[in-house]
Amino acid sequence: MRPEASAVPASPLTVWVGSTRYVFAPGRDVLVGYGRGVDVSLDRHGSAPPPPPHRLDVVLRFTGSHWVAIDRSPHGIFVNGSRVATVDLHSGQAITIGDPRRGHRLVFQIGPPRRPANPRPPQPPAVAAKPDRPEHPHVSVPTQADTQQMPVISLPPPPQSPWARPNRPPSAPPARPAISPAPPARPSMPPAPLPAQPAIPPPPLPVAEDAQPNGPGLIERMITGKLHVRRPSFQTDEANSTHRLPLKPGARTIGVTAYQLGLTADGHEILTDISFTARPGTLMAVVGPSAARNSALLQALAGTRAPSSGRTTVDGHDVNAEPESMRTRIGIVPRDDRLHLRLTVEQAVGYAAELRLPPDTAREHRHRVVDQVLEELELTPHRATRISKLSPEVRRCASMAIELITRPTLLVVDEPTAGLDGAQQSHVMAVLRRQAAIGCVVVVAMSSPPSLSNLNMCDLVLVLTSRGTTAYIGTPLQIESSMGTSDWSKVLEQVCADPDGAHRAFRARQHAAGASAPPEVAAPWPLPTELTAQRQIRLVARRQVRLLFADHIYLLFLAVLPFVLAALTLLIPGDSGLDRPKPSSSNLHEGIEILAALNIAAVIVGSALTIRAVVEERRVFRREQEIGLSASAYLAAKLIVFGLAAAILTAVVFAIVIAVKGGPGHGAVLLRNGTVELYVSVAATAVVSAIIGLALSALGNRLREVLLLVVPVILASLLFDGSLVQLVSKWGFQQLSWFVPAQWGFAASASTVDLRRVDMLAANAEMWTHYSGWWVFDMVMLVLFGATAAGFALYRLRRPARGAIRNA
Repeated sequence: MRPEASAVPASPLTVWVGSTRYVFAPGRDVLVGYGRGVDVSLDRHGSAPPPPPHRLDVVLRFTGSHWVAIDRSPHGIFVNGSRVATVDLHSGQAITIGDPRRGHRLVFQIGPPRRPANPRPPQPPAVAAKPDRPEHPHVSVPTQADTQQMPVISLPPPPQSPWARPNRPPSAPPARPAISPAPPARPSMPPAPLPAQPAIPPPPLPVAEDAQPNGPGLIERMITGKLHVRRPSFQTDEANSTHRLPLKPGARTIGVTAYQLGLTADGHEILTDISFTARPGTLMAVVGPSAARNSALLQALAGTRAPSSGRTTVDGHDVNAEPESMRTRIGIVPRDDRLHLRLTVEQAVGYAAELRLPPDTAREHRHRVVDQVLEELELTPHRATRISKLSPEVRRCASMAIELITRPTLLVVDEPTAGLDGAQQSHVMAVLRRQAAIGCVVVVAMSSPPSLSNLNMCDLVLVLTSRGTTAYIGTPLQIESSMGTSDWSKVLEQVCADPDGAHRAFRARQHAAGASAPPEVAAPWPLPTELTAQRQIRLVARRQVRLLFADHIYLLFLAVLPFVLAALTLLIPGDSGLDRPKPSSSNLHEGIEILAALNIAAVIVGSALTIRAVVEERRVFRREQEIGLSASAYLAAKLIVFGLAAAILTAVVFAIVIAVKGGPGHGAVLLRNGTVELYVSVAATAVVSAIIGLALSALGNRLREVLLLVVPVILASLLFDGSLVQLVSKWGFQQLSWFVPAQWGFAASASTVDLRRVDMLAANAEMWTHYSGWWVFDMVMLVLFGATAAGFALYRLRRPARGAIRNA
């Protein structure tokens, strides 16, 4: 099927509230509620209690294939006495707001508005009262935009229809939606049409002149899969709940197609000949006895694993041919939560929006997107809650919120109900059902027996055999006629016991229905604009600072650590400090011991800061890397934050020790001030140790692995930094000490202090000479070790090969 042929003609929506009629064209959300800014005001239709000043009750949205009503009322909406979250609208559909018996009743008609039966005698046309101008400077009269949700590129513009908006002169004032009187009728049904008489076109749909921009703004250039409003159309104290990111001109939302997908790994076939089509608004489940094969299919659909055969298209574009463009079109929620647990929900989603939305997105637009995603996923009450404190089902929704920021066409969720009880599973599935209802294709993988009870909520179910072939694809209601049972556990038992027979039966049914044609692929999209490296560095750095201060226990540990290290240094006996000791001094080696203590303190501070910085958020980084975060920008931000922190903490240790023991007695060799030069040497050692800690953190996959690595690093620094002169002066140990970064930091400190004259044990150490050339040489060697460690960390953070990123 051609992608263009799948577009559904846009139908206007007629809303009846009692005897009053409203007509709306597709293109944006229609708001029903109280106060200024709504499209269907319930104030004028009476209310037993005093109506609220401002409240949004229902959002009517065109998803590209049909209209839906979305509950926004605090008291709910009802259909046939039952409360529902969303309703698919059709002609004659009625909903009641607030109370199933006494609430306002809305009746809908899809298609061109028709003349009511038994019309009244002709009367002079009533002039609609001009609505009050909203006082808020950013609020405009609700408009009907000329943008549909799913425009099709190749189709010519539709002919002007009787209900389309005619051109108005520029001076025409804005007006409310057309409201036409009708004869008394039962409020439960709209008046019946009169076939014998031609339909009377409704009055022109209103357009607010100031709501039509001269050209596309920042937010208008975004590729998404939702409807939009030019400006907020409902002003309350709460965040706007109807803001939608508009489609880029020529963008289409036609769904997802998989054609003869095959996947091979190490010579074994994982998937074979998988084909299906899912249109917008579809909730699809992939089930089978093998959880690994179910997940592999989701990875192939999302483009994270390249298939060995076949093709996947999203909105008519090849997923594997346009990976950059698919970053905003596909949302991926893996089985394990990839979240910063120390951030609040709002902070995590806000940083995701800043990273994933186009660079030219205005701050206020970005905030509106965050607010709406939180509201749609019922996360608004939890926006200030740390993710680590969320219940499992709410944390799952937080993972989905991160991926829904860009309004993807396809959302793949691996095991959304794993580890949840029945009530939690129902909550997560209801959220996924709602996302599908507003125009997203949602594909979930399920393999655990408790999750099979949720399959009846899906529109499509794809059953895989234990060999990765198709055993069934269709609606849950058709499973019994195809598989002989409606018990999903028995279905999985059948396809596991006889996978070849189940696949042959499926092929026979498909052969009778006819073979499917390969999907046509549209021309590639232009490459999306990415955040510059500078903005990425600032974003990651700000987030890292917030993460550092959000971990109160670790922050307390870092705050106390320099004082503990300084106190231990002050336990060194003696009264000469860093100067040459007197013959009567109680400790003739006080100077070398103080330098050794400062050096090892710098190593401990730097390592403690960064040893867990990468390994704890490795999964988060890999997902952000998939959507465009640069590894070099990520590492640079870490180096800036932790380098500055290492310098500050080292300054605390250094200041306490120098204040008690005194500074160098022989002046500086290069920087004019001996105390400042000595601090530079110690701080550089701490910064390089922090970089080495980042490299170690990038080396492991779990925190316990990298913690085992930091112990030998500290021990090597303690033994081979040069302070144990009698040890490192021996052949072999001296050459080994050259590969210890702390040794070069100690040598630079010794050069500043002129340790060869302070301590007789150091008389033969040429690198400790009080000379600028040796100090510069020692510092250059220390910096080279830091650069080498940074290069190794960058290598470990490089983008993995496709297919390996799931395990990275």
